[in-house]
Amino acid sequence: MNIFEFLRNDKQVSRYKNTILIKVTATDEKDNNLQDLQYVYSQYGKDIVPDTVEFLGIYDIKNDIFYVKSSNIARSFITTEEEKIIPIRKLKRSINQQIDNKIMKIVEKELEKDSSSKKLTTFEINFFTSQAINEIVNSFYSDNSKPSSFLLTKIPLNVYDTAKYLVEKDIFLNKKISEYLTSIVDPLSNSKETMLDLLILNAKQRKIIERIKQDILVEKAGTEVKETVDFYYAISKYPAAKSLRIVYRENDKVMVFRAVDPMYIRYYSADISLNIMSDKDADKFKNLFGNKELNLKNIDEVTYGRKTIYQK
Repeated sequence: MNIFEFLRNDKQVSRYKNTILIKVTATDEKDNNLQDLQYVYSQYGKDIVPDTVEFLGIYDIKNDIFYVKSSNIARSFITTEEEKIIPIRKLKRSINQQIDNKIMKIVEKELEKDSSSKKLTTFEINFFTSQAINEIVNSFYSDNSKPSSFLLTKIPLNVYDTAKYLVEKDIFLNKKISEYLTSIVDPLSNSKETMLDLLILNAKQRKIIERIKQDILVEKAGTEVKETVDFYYAISKYPAAKSLRIVYRENDKVMVFRAVDPMYIRYYSADISLNIMSDKDADKFKNLFGNKELNLKNIDEVTYGRKTIYQK
C-alpha cells in the first residue's frame, strides 16, 4: 500500500507492512481541533497498545503533503510522490527563515529613522575598528562565495507550532514575532531592554562596522590600520609556509628571527605570541625588548624563502 492511499482515505487505522498506522484529527496544546490536519502515528505488531505508539508526522489534507518526523521515516515510505513527503525540520527551518525575514524588515525600518549620512564619532571608530579589521582578515582565509545560512533569530518550535502554522500561517507568524520582539532580554536584571531594542542596537553596530570596513578597504583609514591589513593579507597568501623570516624593530633595537610556527600569526591580533619563534629566540627577544608579546606595528619585513612578502 502506498502511504498516501492510507492518508487520503477515510480509514483511521490501517496496516502498512509490519506496522499499524493510525491517524487522528490534529489538535493544539489546548486540545482545540485543527481542521484539515491529521497527526499520524505507528505501532509495531498486531495490536495497538496504549502509550506505545510512535509519532510519525502531520498530514496536511488540504495541500496533500505529509510532514514527517525524520528523514529516516521519509525514506521508509517508498512512493512515487516523494516531493509530497517533507521532514518537519525542513518546515521548521522555513518558518524560522520567514520569521527572520520579517524581523529584519522591522529592524531596517527602525534604522531608516537614523540619518544615513551620520558622521561616526571618534569613540565609534576606535571601538569598532578592531572588529572591522578582524572581519577583513578572516575574509582572507574564508570562502565568501558560499551563501551564509545565519539566522538573526531562531525560535524553538514544537509539533503544535508547526501544526498551527499550517492552519493559520500569517496569524501564527505575527504572534510569534510579537512575542519574541517584546520579550525582555534579561528577565533577572532591572533592565527592561526588549529583544527589539537589542536587535536595533546590534544592527546599528553592524552598520558602523561595515562603514569602517569600507573605509579600510578604500584606504581611507589611518596608516597603522592599512599596515595591519596589508601585513595579514601578505601572510594569508602563504598558508602552508613552515618558516618565515621576520625583521622586528623597536626604537633603535632590531632582531631578525625565524617564525617556526607561523600558525600564530595567521589570524588577526594586535599582539603576536612569542610561540611563533624558537625558545632560544624567545629568550633573546625578552632580553632585548622585555617580557612581552610582539607588537605588530614593529614588524618591518617578512620574507618567505628569498621572496619579500611584506615590507612596512
